[in-house]
Amino acid sequence: MGTALPVPGIGGFSGTFQIAANNAPAGTSVKLTSYRSAPAAAPPPMAIKHSPAGLIRSGRMVGAVGNAIFWVSQQYSQPFSFQGFATTAWQVPATYASGSLALETFDGMTGTLLDTEFDTSIAGDIVTFPGSAAAFPVAHGDTYWWELITGKPTPPPSPSPTPTSTVSPSPTPSVLSLQITSGTPPTGVAGQSYGTVHTTFFCTCFCKRPACRHTLRWTAFDLSASGGTAPYSWSWSAALGSSLPPGLNIQAVPVGHGISGTPTAIGTYRVIVTVTDSGSPQLHRSASYTINITPPPPVMITCSPSSPQLGIPYSFSLCATGGDGSYTWSWTAATGSTLPPGLSLVGAAITGTPTRLGTYKVVVTAQDTETPPKRATVTWAITVVLPPSPLPVTAYTVPTVNSGLNGITSGLGYIWFTESNSGRIARSTTNGSITEYPGAVHPYGSTIGPDHNLWFVNNGAGPNGCDLLGRFNVASGTVTNFSMPPAGQGHCLSVPAAGPDGNIWVPINSDSSTIATIAVVRTDGTVIATYPIHSNSYPFGNDTFGADGNFWVGEPSINKIAKVTRTGAVTEYSLSSGTVGVAKGPDGNIWCTLSDNNIARITPGGGVTEFPVTTPSSGLIWIATGPDGNLWFVENSANQIGRITPSGKITEFRLLTPDSAAAVITAGPDGDMWFTQSNTNDIAKFKP
Repeated sequence: MGTALPVPGIGGFSGTFQIAANNAPAGTSVKLTSYRSAPAAAPPPMAIKHSPAGLIRSGRMVGAVGNAIFWVSQQYSQPFSFQGFATTAWQVPATYASGSLALETFDGMTGTLLDTEFDTSIAGDIVTFPGSAAAFPVAHGDTYWWELITGKPTPPPSPSPTPTSTVSPSPTPSVLSLQITSGTPPTGVAGQSYGTVHTTFFCTCFCKRPACRHTLRWTAFDLSASGGTAPYSWSWSAALGSSLPPGLNIQAVPVGHGISGTPTAIGTYRVIVTVTDSGSPQLHRSASYTINITPPPPVMITCSPSSPQLGIPYSFSLCATGGDGSYTWSWTAATGSTLPPGLSLVGAAITGTPTRLGTYKVVVTAQDTETPPKRATVTWAITVVLPPSPLPVTAYTVPTVNSGLNGITSGLGYIWFTESNSGRIARSTTNGSITEYPGAVHPYGSTIGPDHNLWFVNNGAGPNGCDLLGRFNVASGTVTNFSMPPAGQGHCLSVPAAGPDGNIWVPINSDSSTIATIAVVRTDGTVIATYPIHSNSYPFGNDTFGADGNFWVGEPSINKIAKVTRTGAVTEYSLSSGTVGVAKGPDGNIWCTLSDNNIARITPGGGVTEFPVTTPSSGLIWIATGPDGNLWFVENSANQIGRITPSGKITEFRLLTPDSAAAVITAGPDGDMWFTQSNTNDIAKFKP
């Protein structure tokens, strides 16, 4: 009643519901009880005989009780003056879905007809009534009735005024202004997350770098609506003769609402989904959906191991699909072979330190937890190889313990780096003499500007801990911060770059990540231009000016790289995965590391060539051009440094310090390559 309903579903419910009508006193509730056959106390249908005064509606005489197909009794918890019915939607038996229907409201104590509505639409087995402006006093404890009846002609004849009077119908809310636009639900698989996998990126300023970029992933069938007054609320019920799919629910997802969960039983389920808007009076709309849940597919092992390196700790995570998604793993040596010495299968991973070279054939089995279980078996040849050559490096310990090394660059004859934990800017001579300067908050990423000062991202320096663009005065050792547009919003900034136009270019992500822009900033901190790039692209990581004079920036959330001209024209080029580091190559091309373990070469015209890195899942991060005419990159997960020639030949080198967490690399003024090692809190260099 009021704006709290409809009650979708015919028959078989009883309960107390809160009323949301604007004119109802706070705390008012109504007890509703439904009936599939006529209860003794229900008045006979009268709606067709009580057409509005002054109107002639021929052929509308329907009065037999047999035409009523549904009854709902209503009892209110307190008296009030009822003002207006909301739009309602009902699920009707299939035999009535193609007919003409009317909804009438009676005073159960006197048998007085209070209101009549005629259907405005029938979609599938859902009939919608428009609501009305009917008003009447409600008495505590009295019974009121809703009766759904058949017999209305479709379409109804146009009313003709009598010779003595003219009556205009009362205005009613339009159900057509609220529509469900969700589409068709997908087929689900028992034991697997239901719906479509969604991924979005967002930026929160209440964090420390480099964790400002967050990824949200969820699986759901998204529910959507249009019209009415947002926000919307959603509910659902089982259709007649069906049930809700076990394991699924309507719940809030990061973007709106959706049907999500893990279905636990196969079958076909018919459900009624209802959306309610926030208007006054509220509008409602219902839709009938069929959700099919199928048995899980067979178990399949979907990965193969990389080659372990002799004497180097190794870990390979096993993976499979199908079944119920929960697996137990086992392995044995194939006939005529042995398990690799030093390696063992623990849980869902092959781990250990191999002690002998050679190729070992093993039989691996994955089994799920169903009854009876599904299983898959595969035979692998695991070859233990020699590790890459070690890379001799010279390391210099940063004076501040746990400094949080983050960005590194060179210029003015020094190596410059940022300490995000200690809030310091640091400078090193080429022989490792380090000077630290306080004054930043959580500095991240840096470049030497055309004004011979160091420009960096000052994470946490702005309101609510958001980012500001920082300028470190090399002469005085002081920091000046600048807010980036648009004003009034929090931002996460990416690494600034010094442009050939004498300005600083910096990518900006709004808090929600839906807005992405490039700001052009004069060296006095004035923003002179902003250029929008692809929404939700999240331009995070390294960026650079190319040999063509354009600004190149990665768009990792959409697997592209953008070229931005000096006037703001944007051209995007597709890549196999998201960018991590971006650098200008010695050959006039743009080079970037990718999250799928490839290195991409992009010509100024947008021609893309990708080169796979030898070590799987190496954890590529930064890349930089060296003085030897090659590019050098960091393999964070593999604890290695790699080199790639302009023709694409890759050579890898092993770092001798275990788990050093190498991250950012740059060419120094001394002809060496310099990089950070966060876990050992030092900066290191090697000769290329």
